[in-house]
Amino acid sequence: GNTFQRVVEKWAQDMNGEDLSNDKFKHFPIGANCGSCEYRLIDDDIDKNSGFDVCWSKTTGLSKEELRSHPLVIDLFDTPKRTINNLISQKKYFLSNLEASDLQPQNENNKKNSRVNIESPGEKISGSQRQWYQVLTARNATKN
Repeated sequence: GNTFQRVVEKWAQDMNGEDLSNDKFKHFPIGANCGSCEYRLIDDDIDKNSGFDVCWSKTTGLSKEELRSHPLVIDLFDTPKRTINNLISQKKYFLSNLEASDLQPQNENNKKNSRVNIESPGEKISGSQRQWYQVLTARNATKN
């Protein structure tokens, strides 16, 4: 049988090989859980392969360049997992794809979800307002 070391060596060969489109990888459904993926590369070295890129590329059909160049819905501030999973099921992968109606309004009286309003430091903004600001920032970055 295969030893643990041989299995790891084979997996490393497959990951570093030229063809990542083969069916040797077990596919896991993408979703809110991907926000904490330890295999997601943050740096800009597009030549490096990552497990995150493989999963998301295989599931969405997007290139790793696309996935790394736009903020993803899994990065949306303080969003319930069910909301993120729902957005992903609608193929809304990027923050720039979202509409205001995609964000569930939060209770405006909930102090936990309030943040300091940058334009008026004495005022608070809700969590959903904070999320919408994040979406608008992503849209503006996509236009530039």
